Amino acid sequence: MCAFVYVNGLNPELFFEWCELLELGRDRPAKNHFRALFRYFDNGNCSRSLYAFNVTNRRYEYLDGTVRRYVNRQNRQ
Repeated sequence: MCAFVYVNGLNPELFFEWCELLELGRDRPAKNHFRALFRYFDNGNCSRSLYAFNVTNRRYEYLDGTVRRYVNRQNRQ
């Protein structure tokens, strides 16, 4: 979920409020984990290892904004 929020440019504070509303982060360690992930993303870590669907562009993108290309299973070497 954090990767989806980050790729789509949603405000992390809005995400935290949504988590509280749906009771996803009931305890402090869960909330700290979400906050740490966003700090980790902002530092440029794992920018090419995580990807999510960008709703506006209608495609999968890595955290750094590059398009994730697919290779058909039959064409893989």
